[in-house]
Amino acid sequence: MKTIAGLSSLLYRLTPDPGKNIHIIVQHAAELIGGACALYNRLTQQKNVVCTYSGYGLPPELALNVEMVMAIFVIPIQRIVSMKLALFALGIGLALGGPCWSWADLSPNWEAELVQEMNVCGGGPLIFDQDGKPIIAYPERSFSGSTGILRLARRGESAWELVNIDTFPSSMAYAGMPAPSLALSPTGIWGLSYCLENADDQLSGEICLAEGTGLNFTKEAVVPDWSGAETTTSLGYTSQGNPVIAYVTGDPLSKELRVAIRKDGTWSHVSLTSDIIGAPTLAIDREGHILVGYLSSYYDGHFGTELILAKSGQAGGDPWIFQSVRQSGEDFSLRNPSIALNQNGLPALSYVVYRGFGGTHDDTVEIARFDGHSWNISPIDHSSDSGIYHPCPAFGKWNDAYVVYTLERVFSDPGTGADHVYSAIRFAKDLGSGWDVETVDEGVDETLYHCALAVNKDGEPCLVFVRICSVYFGRYQGVIGPQLAGDFDGDKDCDGKDLTAFAAGFGSSTGDAGFNPACDLHQDGVIDEQDLEIFGNEFGQ
Repeated sequence: MKTIAGLSSLLYRLTPDPGKNIHIIVQHAAELIGGACALYNRLTQQKNVVCTYSGYGLPPELALNVEMVMAIFVIPIQRIVSMKLALFALGIGLALGGPCWSWADLSPNWEAELVQEMNVCGGGPLIFDQDGKPIIAYPERSFSGSTGILRLARRGESAWELVNIDTFPSSMAYAGMPAPSLALSPTGIWGLSYCLENADDQLSGEICLAEGTGLNFTKEAVVPDWSGAETTTSLGYTSQGNPVIAYVTGDPLSKELRVAIRKDGTWSHVSLTSDIIGAPTLAIDREGHILVGYLSSYYDGHFGTELILAKSGQAGGDPWIFQSVRQSGEDFSLRNPSIALNQNGLPALSYVVYRGFGGTHDDTVEIARFDGHSWNISPIDHSSDSGIYHPCPAFGKWNDAYVVYTLERVFSDPGTGADHVYSAIRFAKDLGSGWDVETVDEGVDETLYHCALAVNKDGEPCLVFVRICSVYFGRYQGVIGPQLAGDFDGDKDCDGKDLTAFAAGFGSSTGDAGFNPACDLHQDGVIDEQDLEIFGNEFGQ
């Protein structure tokens, strides 16, 4: 009778929200069996089914293969005529039991749309085409993990449209293919750069570029005889529509940073440095300068890492100028740089400051922004117990700065002694007086989130992320306020300090020593009376 009463109580607790119902059922099942249990069900796009899984009886040291367990039981959606009948799914959950974990809902400021369910084995970038449609690229592997497919997804009028770009070998399918790089040319052509390893040699292969409009594309080998340990590329387009790819070649002990540029159908390759750590990040400003951010090692009484921005001459020519953005100290190092340009065309680099030793973490995500004269560094978020990874910056139409990144930490279950992984996506928004940080999504023992950030045509931040081997597109639903164009120092007002900066550059033009692109409010290459009128309308606000 107690069990029947409990089930009756459960029925009354169910709501119109399926996500809340999942959590209610999971909690009730755990109470009934006096242990940990998970019920997972949702309507899939591909199979039109509700899937339920659990892992009762698995020893703690055995990792749960979500892809295989998803196939344990499949319930045709036509048989679910009401949410109350979903209780027989609860019975399956109780029968299978299980030390699994359910995942939390998204933050109220975000909504997410499923792009593809299951089999996704790595993260992907996000861009918007000339029609304002989001485009995502990501790797997918087979259940066996023997091969993989690099996919492109574009949001159509009613659903996501998918196309296969290339296949990759089992070595990359097993480990997870590194994220490709997406960019949009001025003529509306999307480009996708990626690296394919050889099946028998993970330190060699080829670097490729696929280009197209909509779902039609062509592809070519940019570096057909590539060799190296770093397989992540970064892609951009010049104002003339020429693709530019930054990549790393060489063995792990002798890496070389190169930039490939295609002009008139021919690729040329420029070597920038032989002292690089990790992957480069690339952008092209409105004046045609190629900007490449990367980490280098140095020795100044101690070994450290240095964040450097390399800037080419116009149209990718010589001379290249190298600026030191940030140096590590004796007790910390730098990692995971990523670049974005603000609405004035000035660069910003987000990165992680790592102070962990002996397998621990004490990480801070920072952003360095160039104001036309110097780099200004701001800390965004700090975690003393979780690793911070892959911060990705973007700027809204009011020059608001955003950064999205992931957290991960391992913790032990005091009851079983088993290790579990906590993962989270965080989104940070610059308020001028500080950063507002929110957790977009979080979960335990899930296939980890890789996330990327882009801004749509309305200036709103959007992201792509992976969870439980599925890829999602997220839209920001929170309130975003405008930023004054004359707020050059980013403190959310237009005052005397901004006037000083404007006066210093007044009368100068592109190429002059005192020219500050941020003060070129009319964006015509000269700071004159037209810019003064815009600034004057905002002064004092």
